[in-house]
Amino acid sequence: MHILVCSVFYTTNLNEKKYFRKFFRFQVGNPLTVKTKVLNVRGNVFLEAQIQNITPRMMFLESVRFEPSALFILSDINNIAPPANVAAGMKSASERRKDIAGTFLAPQDLRQYLYKLTPVEASRAEGVCVLFIFLFLLKHALTCAAKLATSIGKLDIVWKTTLGERGRLQTSQLPRKLPVLDPIEISVASVPDHVAAEKQFGVAVEVRNCSPQPMRLTLTFAKNKLHSLWPIGLTSVAIGDLVPGGSSVVNLNVRREKSKL
Repeated sequence: MHILVCSVFYTTNLNEKKYFRKFFRFQVGNPLTVKTKVLNVRGNVFLEAQIQNITPRMMFLESVRFEPSALFILSDINNIAPPANVAAGMKSASERRKDIAGTFLAPQDLRQYLYKLTPVEASRAEGVCVLFIFLFLLKHALTCAAKLATSIGKLDIVWKTTLGERGRLQTSQLPRKLPVLDPIEISVASVPDHVAAEKQFGVAVEVRNCSPQPMRLTLTFAKNKLHSLWPIGLTSVAIGDLVPGGSSVVNLNVRREKSKL
């Protein structure tokens, strides 16, 4: 509900100054509906935005931009080019960007956008030990702050109607639910694309200390959870001491067993 207030000031023939005020109430409907979904995946944040035209007229989306908060770096996934082996017969990257930047939306039509947010990290320095330590601590502080950030940024949408009327919608800071922070993160740093049965291959595993305290860690194979994989050599590897925010890469050799019927 919107209220338009009109005030009139006037002077009578007796030089009396008077005024009156009138209120006009009217409804203003939203031309767009914006639905968002936020996903936390391995330290990164993915934002899915769905924009729908709910007016009875055609609409032209002039621009759709996401402005991230200072703790994140934005990657616009909408403009990623396809692999070369599937790009034949498809539009060029410039044509796709034009299609995304300027899109006609018929009544009740919708369009989806996807963005990836990566926590900000301090740049690395070489040669100066004190500066390196400072930047390492700053990097850890920024990474922790990004993991605890509840606001990720805002959407800025500009459109035009068929009569050339321009509109703009800027959302408030989009919230997200904080992910459950585990004291230790384990991720696969590298693994072969193809693996033959009964053949040995190498896997690099990265272990990171996400707790505020130093840890002394040991990586051990859980044989009952490996299913068709079998370790070659040591089944337990001493990683050693990891400072808060520190990580270590462990190289492992495993073999894939044949499936049994």
